[in-house]
Amino acid sequence: MKQKFMVDKILYDCLKKNFPKEKIPKLIDKLGYGSFRTWDSLAHLNLLMLIEKKFKFKFKFDQMLNIKTIKEIKKIVKNK
Repeated sequence: MKQKFMVDKILYDCLKKNFPKEKIPKLIDKLGYGSFRTWDSLAHLNLLMLIEKKFKFKFKFDQMLNIKTIKEIKKIVKNK
């Protein structure tokens, strides 16, 4: 349970940092590419790179192309 909370907290913080002008809901699982007007392709790439930095791992190239939601990101992070 603690690990789930920590992953959620870190991802929430990444979203806040990457989208400072947006109101980030506490439940982030349903968020994804395009959830905010400012969540375009460049912001999506920046978010993925920020997540890599925070969790100290690299997404595979095909993962970076296919990831669209926070739920998908959480699944990958938890398997690292």
